[in-house]
Amino acid sequence: MKKLFTALSALVVLALAGCLPEERFWWSPDGSHALMQLEDGLYLAGADGAAPVKLDIKLGNEGELASRASWLPDGSGFVVNRVLAFSKWEDAKVVIPPGEAAEVERLARGIPLLITAWNAAHDQKTENTGDVDDWLPVKNRVLLGAAFYLAYTTQRETLEAELRKTPKGEATIEHLREEEMVFPVQEICLVKMKDGKLDGEPRPLARSLRALVFPKISPTAKAVAFLHAMEEEDAAKLEVAMLDGSARLEAAHQISAAFDWTTDGHSLVYSAPVMGKDSNLQRIHRLEVLKADGTLRKRSEGDVAHPDDLKGPVTLALTLMPTSPRVIALPDGRVLFASQPVTFPAKGEGLEVALQLFTVTADGKTLTPVPTAPGDLPANLGWFTASPDGKKLAVVESDTDAVAVVEIDSGKTEIISPVHASWQCRTMPAWKSSTELTFAALKDGAPKWMLWKQGEGVRCISDSWPSSATARWLEEKKKEQPAEKSP
Repeated sequence: MKKLFTALSALVVLALAGCLPEERFWWSPDGSHALMQLEDGLYLAGADGAAPVKLDIKLGNEGELASRASWLPDGSGFVVNRVLAFSKWEDAKVVIPPGEAAEVERLARGIPLLITAWNAAHDQKTENTGDVDDWLPVKNRVLLGAAFYLAYTTQRETLEAELRKTPKGEATIEHLREEEMVFPVQEICLVKMKDGKLDGEPRPLARSLRALVFPKISPTAKAVAFLHAMEEEDAAKLEVAMLDGSARLEAAHQISAAFDWTTDGHSLVYSAPVMGKDSNLQRIHRLEVLKADGTLRKRSEGDVAHPDDLKGPVTLALTLMPTSPRVIALPDGRVLFASQPVTFPAKGEGLEVALQLFTVTADGKTLTPVPTAPGDLPANLGWFTASPDGKKLAVVESDTDAVAVVEIDSGKTEIISPVHASWQCRTMPAWKSSTELTFAALKDGAPKWMLWKQGEGVRCISDSWPSSATARWLEEKKKEQPAEKSP
């Protein structure tokens, strides 16, 4: 049964929507094996065609929040986001930030009064109000959900009495009585590995009732960056946590879902909307978050500045980005992104959509287009990933299942997986090495895991796997129903 309250913010739902290509596998630094998220958990797989092996770690996402993994540079472990489910509030509150716990308890005490006030102000018999979670005046549904469940467990009779006065009260009460009430806690954790198996228990680095997503380990192997969704602000914070658990930093606020570490491992590049969360007009920033010794900078306290304080970001470019923005820091210091070239004033009624790939230097002084030929790149240029050496990128199109490899400096493009008219891609490619790319493609009428190797072509590496493992990696388009003829 559908839960009354979801654990995701609107921002994260948009970023992780099932209609977009998602990251599902991540190769280890030496390319010997890949972490892979399948329907029932996290697996380890290689390119030899052998069946993937399930790892003994509970992600707890239940299809609501996809996990993302990031390897330690030496391949000895990885960081992943997951969801822990607590059946008792007393157990959940001790592992989340004290401020969140206090806010949930404050809201829980007022839930019955909020419903009483709503009943007094509305005509329950005639107004179509939707479900109770739609009209309670609390913007953050994550904290509201926890507060509602806490109120129901501590003030059940009072809450049910007030709910019965609402238009859908009886249905809500029935739903609550049938539903298994849990308090989901989002977690970023470090997982160590040895001989292809987990080595000890995962070490928590950050926990929250709000979504914690997209962990990326610094190349220095000392810190991890991730997004912390703030639903009440319709935005996200970019945070950094030391892998030893010693410190945590709120690096930037009001950013999009696009960020990456620079090769030196001390700075982050990210994009932030200029005019609100839905704006395609975005600035690309570079922000130094680690000091020379690899420890975290701190936000300034008081009026006296300190040399080790977090400085303001350096703006590298002003861009008109696609709906799914992406920035990639290349090994040579340049930053790769997609943007709509814009010149004002524009003739006629507006701009023709013609997204293009660009690189900008680390100082923001030189902006260079990737010289691809017209028609080589998809119109919805939002999903691409660079090779480890920064010389090539793989581009996937969400409206079709085509995959291309592009040389960044020359713009030379090679289609390594052709279009199949009735299919569209739902899986991001991943580089195994600078000359090898794995991706989802159609083979014998079904989605498969494929390996492209420069100079050798493409081969399938999942022929012996159960078809269910890769079934969702591509999606067959729904056929349009013919219009009914008039009598």
